[in-house]
Amino acid sequence: MDRKQIIHELVMLILKNMDLSDKSSEEIVDLYFKKTAEVKAEYSKKHRENVNWEY
Repeated sequence: MDRKQIIHELVMLILKNMDLSDKSSEEIVDLYFKKTAEVKAEYSKKHRENVNWEY
């Protein structure tokens, strides 16, 4: 799996575990993009922390 697929799967798991019954389609799409941005930021942060920058 590449980075894009991993992020998508994580976001879908997050949304699956949320109660979206009171949300409109537009709100769910907005939530998807918001969560995607949050997961990307966290993924990048964790990647930077785990990269060995010494050569």
